[in-house]
Amino acid sequence: MEEINSPFFSIIDDDARRIEITKVLGPLGSKWKENKEVAAARVYYREINKTLSEEMLRNTMALLVKVNNFLAQIDPAETYKDKNGYIQFTYDFKKVVDTASKVPELLKSLRATKELVLKDREDEGGMRGSLEKGILEDGG
Repeated sequence: MEEINSPFFSIIDDDARRIEITKVLGPLGSKWKENKEVAAARVYYREINKTLSEEMLRNTMALLVKVNNFLAQIDPAETYKDKNGYIQFTYDFKKVVDTASKVPELLKSLRATKELVLKDREDEGGMRGSLEKGILEDGG
């Protein structure tokens, strides 16, 4: 649920992420429910791994979800009648196109931010506080 390298990390909403994870659990998924201990462990895991760069990553992802939702609900052909009875377009087409054209930059920024977070973790050895790696954690 909380690991940045998880394929589910990009699902911002905790409930939606939980639903997607339980889907891959097969028969166990339909029976599994998060209890207090698991919820507390998730909070603890997020807190001990919290860095400014990871928080920036989560915030950037949340922003991109909002941009995506905005673009998804736009109908460029939507119109309304103004107070004089003239038909007007609801959305400024140029602004919509400008916003959409920035998406590749935003995605590139997100990818770069994630790489920085992973590099930060790697530089720390993936550990926090006085924890030590287990004998098999480096692949051998």
